[in-house]
Amino acid sequence: MELKELRIPLILIAAIMLVGSAYYIFSVAPNAPVMADASLYDGARFKTGFLPDGAFKVFVSASNNKLMMLDAAEGELLPESRTMVLGSAEAAMMREEKLFTNINDTLEGFFGIDIAIGGVLKARGDLADDAHFLTERQFAAVQGEEGRISVKTEPDGSPKFFYRYATTDALPEITLAEGDITDYKTTELEGKTYYPVILGAKEATMMRENRLFNKPGDTIDGLFGNDAIIVGVLEETGSALDMMHLVTAESGYVG
Repeated sequence: MELKELRIPLILIAAIMLVGSAYYIFSVAPNAPVMADASLYDGARFKTGFLPDGAFKVFVSASNNKLMMLDAAEGELLPESRTMVLGSAEAAMMREEKLFTNINDTLEGFFGIDIAIGGVLKARGDLADDAHFLTERQFAAVQGEEGRISVKTEPDGSPKFFYRYATTDALPEITLAEGDITDYKTTELEGKTYYPVILGAKEATMMRENRLFNKPGDTIDGLFGNDAIIVGVLEETGSALDMMHLVTAESGYVG
């Protein structure tokens, strides 16, 4: 086959590749989750709260410089004095529950504050998707408990989330899909101390994919500085709990 005969098919292939790349960039990529990066949470503060039905909510005060790393799907990227910014999953849930419809809608008496919806973030694939981002002033005013959540960083820079939980806590009401809650206690095995961990449903799936554990009772040496024993997996909640490691105060994961 002569060069002239090859030229047309090659041009056609190049054109198809160009169109495909453009489709991904302008159609698929904008809707894909942003790569999770733990640096968003550097210096961040967290409060947790519960709706009357027991639904678990997370409020975050993060640096505006860190929030600028993200992208807004709707409205504004940064919370302001009278507005908060919602993660993608939390916004979808609140719309489903008819708590708001449009950007700038106002919620009165929402965990003790009157606040408007200033924006919704693009999906990120971590706790931010389920969070309410507030200014420092609104964070101080919102009703919730601080000191329950901590963030650890994986070697690849991705975040892992820990929630301090005791079986005597009234909330959250948890149900295990796997394991036995009576095993949620420090265990001595072969002269080593293992701290109990209950995994959220999504976190358990991820850790199984990475072959970190297979079933309740498995141990993980050196899990962010501690030897841990996986005692259970939560039923999926559709909340930030799905991404959590539930840990005891004794473990020191949340300090």
